[in-house]
Amino acid sequence: MESSGAELQDNEIIEQRKVSPESVNVPEPQPCPSDLHAVLREMSVKLAVLQTEMKQVQTLNQEQAAKLREVDKLKLQQQEQAAKVDTLKQQQQEQAAKLREVDTLKLQQEEHAVKLRELQTSEVDPIKDQLRGQAAEINSIKSRMNVTENQVESLRRDRAGEAFTDAF
Repeated sequence: MESSGAELQDNEIIEQRKVSPESVNVPEPQPCPSDLHAVLREMSVKLAVLQTEMKQVQTLNQEQAAKLREVDKLKLQQQEQAAKVDTLKQQQQEQAAKLREVDTLKLQQEEHAVKLRELQTSEVDPIKDQLRGQAAEINSIKSRMNVTENQVESLRRDRAGEAFTDAF
């Protein structure tokens, strides 16, 4: 009896279940071999197109990566050139400062030259005139001394001649 009770329960469960077309596993019809070959050919063509497109995309990516590296390289060169420009600007400013200093020194030199000319005219020229006068005086004294020397020599000769004549 128990077995018949179990059968009744199973039958009740089956009856309680409603059967729907989705719940029934009906195998789909198998395509014929010629359709399979057509699908495979179509898929092969699509795969070939996708591979070609993928290679083109990879080539574009590589080209863009190369361009990006070139851009990075150019940016680095630009930064280096900017640093050089800054250095050159600094050097230019330093040279401009040195030129201003040279100009200042030239002005000072010109001022000193003017002062030197003023000193020469105010102090050196009178001293030169004084030295010229002293040189003329010295020349006059020399010529008088030569005359005096000549007179002394003449007197010595005269005395020596008198002493020689007195002795005879």
